[in-house]
Amino acid sequence: MLRFRNIDVYESIRAHPAGGFTQQASDSPVEVDRVLFDSRPHYLVSLKSTGVVFINPNEIYSFVRVRGDSMNRAKPTPIVGGDYVLLRIADRPEDGQIVAAVFKEDFPEASQSGLKRKARDGLYSESTTPYDIVPLENVERYVGEVIAIAKPLRE
Repeated sequence: MLRFRNIDVYESIRAHPAGGFTQQASDSPVEVDRVLFDSRPHYLVSLKSTGVVFINPNEIYSFVRVRGDSMNRAKPTPIVGGDYVLLRIADRPEDGQIVAAVFKEDFPEASQSGLKRKARDGLYSESTTPYDIVPLENVERYVGEVIAIAKPLRE
């Protein structure tokens, strides 16, 4: 679930020339547990231990569609092709986080970017397919940390 802070929720708005909002209904955050991509519903899975992701209006976020299998055994939730990951844009992610990274041009990885788990000594895949560890010196830049996964609802 995503929880948005600092979004005002008003009880109503007047639909006449004077306009205006009536009193604010709640200080509670807005909560979202479903999103649509290409008109298909997806449910959200938080990677935070609280089960809730707080969206900070002072930070930047992006959803990215996943291709490949580099994190299909990730814990606590596998990330598979067709999922969307919610990135908190960060150029200095913490160790232990799943990150989106761009690799240097001369790095002999089949893809020049990917999702990996960051550790002190490199970026690791958690996959059924064996992938080499990406040494940190082969990271061109970090795009962000994965904070949630949007998985398609099964029909």
